[in-house]
Amino acid sequence: MRDFKTEILRFLNDGLSSYLQITRNIKTQIMERRIELDILRGLLICLMVVDHTPNPLRELTDQPLGFVSAAEGFVFLSAYLLGAVSQGRIQEHGLSWLRRFAFKRALNLYLIHLGMLLFLFITAGFMFQKLPGFANFILRFFETPGPALLSALLLLYQPPLFDILPMYIVFLVMTPLAFSAAQAVGWNAVMGLSGLLWVSGFIGTTGGGYPMEAMSVGSALVIEPGAFHMRAWQFIWIAGLALGRTNHVNRRAFSPLLVVSACLTAVFFFCWRNPRIPISPNLGDYIWMLDKWQLGPLRLLNFFALVVLLRHFGPSLRQLLFWLRPLSGLGRNSLPVFSAHVCFAVLAIGFIETYQLDDWACTAIVSLQLALLFGYSSLLGAAKSPLGVGSS
Repeated sequence: MRDFKTEILRFLNDGLSSYLQITRNIKTQIMERRIELDILRGLLICLMVVDHTPNPLRELTDQPLGFVSAAEGFVFLSAYLLGAVSQGRIQEHGLSWLRRFAFKRALNLYLIHLGMLLFLFITAGFMFQKLPGFANFILRFFETPGPALLSALLLLYQPPLFDILPMYIVFLVMTPLAFSAAQAVGWNAVMGLSGLLWVSGFIGTTGGGYPMEAMSVGSALVIEPGAFHMRAWQFIWIAGLALGRTNHVNRRAFSPLLVVSACLTAVFFFCWRNPRIPISPNLGDYIWMLDKWQLGPLRLLNFFALVVLLRHFGPSLRQLLFWLRPLSGLGRNSLPVFSAHVCFAVLAIGFIETYQLDDWACTAIVSLQLALLFGYSSLLGAAKSPLGVGSS
């Protein structure tokens, strides 16, 4: 009888210990997530949804804070969160953890990208190939279908809207190399090398635009890498990693001079970008300095001014962003939600451009797309755990 009681007590004790350990792990995961960053990522996704679909609301969402789009913020925040998580895990488990994580993450994103491409080629290449709004997505596929398909699998052919995930995959693969180099020579040196790589993209450049024209390599491949100049955008990724890791090291406040300078810079670019404010310097032949795809110097200055302000006033913004809390679900599941958005956008753009739909119809389509994405993110959150613990 005594042995039976002992076993019961031991069973209850083991069960209680396991429950407490699970509770501690859940609390740790909840604390590691910064709700304001999830809200910001959710807000950026909403901006991209509106910007990617022809509709009158784009006048309000297209670069509302100056010469900075939602894409810069999305890439930077993704790197920032990865840097924040990786630094702590590296201290516990070493770089091997980051290598395994980055590889699995990149492979998962590659498979998602293949699924998105399959959707694109089925809809635009077969189901609606006679509708010009869809055919415009994959013109190279109609010219050389075999090489285009092979090149798409190799991430060399990236139709419109299908160029962000390939860039993200490349950046994930290079993240362990960045941390490894930083351990050897320091983050200042890594940032310096990244800056030189960004500068190299402007050598021989007289203007912005797409980094590389579509071209064929013999008859086997089609190289059309999309709009984003990867040599330029890696600088934002590396900066995000470097700044994110400071959550686990000595985090120093920005100097008052830097904060004031960033504020004045942000105000200047906001006024310049706003058509209602009479500030319009003429750059002439130097308009490339504001180019989005190559991240022109003035554009980058505008972006980092906003980063300084966001980091400095972060604690205060947390309270202001609380009323946008429903957006946090989109932010927590940003990558699957973004992937679904791209597929929705293909359908939306295809029908809007083919049938030249009016503004009311375009606005209704965008609203429907946002509603579907909110519903999708809710399903993803419910599938993870009752407490919604998870990451994207």
